[in-house]
Amino acid sequence: MNELNKHLRQCYLMQGLPVHLVRSRDNLINREDQQVFRYLTWLACSLLVVATFITILGGYHGGFHTLNQNTPLLPDAFWSMLTYFGDTAVALTLVLFCARRCPAMLNILLLAAIYGTLISHGMKNYFDATRPAGVLLQTDFALVGQAFQRNSFPSGHSMAIFIFVTLQFYFVRKRSTRITLMLFGSAVAVSRVMVGAHWPVDVLTGAGLGILVTLAAIYTAKRWRFGFSRITHIFTLSLLIISAGLLYYHNGGYPLASGMGSALSVSALAFCLIDYLFLPVAVQHTASRHGIA
Repeated sequence: MNELNKHLRQCYLMQGLPVHLVRSRDNLINREDQQVFRYLTWLACSLLVVATFITILGGYHGGFHTLNQNTPLLPDAFWSMLTYFGDTAVALTLVLFCARRCPAMLNILLLAAIYGTLISHGMKNYFDATRPAGVLLQTDFALVGQAFQRNSFPSGHSMAIFIFVTLQFYFVRKRSTRITLMLFGSAVAVSRVMVGAHWPVDVLTGAGLGILVTLAAIYTAKRWRFGFSRITHIFTLSLLIISAGLLYYHNGGYPLASGMGSALSVSALAFCLIDYLFLPVAVQHTASRHGIA
């Protein structure tokens, strides 16, 4: 027991985190990101403009059947698992895999989650738009999962996945990885139409807002130094761990995605536990055995 306590006192959470937070803060503040900001702002505005044009030319429901009629081309399980990635609990859980490697990401995520929640729920309650299942007969469109009725505008799933994707996009350097991230986020967002949960305008607006709130969170994080304290990091990390734990039993209205949710929950929690408490100790022991330290 004494040996375990000694190892835990020397783990990354206790020893390495404070230094890593300062380094991460300095890297974020000094990061040259004007080009990335311009590109992402342009992309977000383009999505919102397209949503506006669809509304003007085809109405709020415009483009729905064009996409949704293709849902039967792929299994319901595929659409369930793809759209499940847009669930807020899933998006938060995914960040656990990179929490230690990029502490600044947690600070930005906390702010983006606050901004996104206020905007998303505020707009949903204000507009109270009816979803496809509340307007169309079930025989008139393809429905996968639970038949949600209200609060259609904007799409919360689209906003959540684009907060996650934008966060990753900002920190990665490789062009191919950035393209892959955007394609993945777009696929998850489009799946909201394919499963019959949202109209295309909801999805485009949610995606655009997801990008903008993340950029606002990055801007704020560069000026909010308390966000890089160990207390704030552990607080945000705890929220992610709670989300991962709840995810084990949460299918978000898509029972076919339950197995994936449970697997993601267990793997994320195990990864985080090893990353913060045991991996640094194991690395130290390995280095000692090889005469490196």
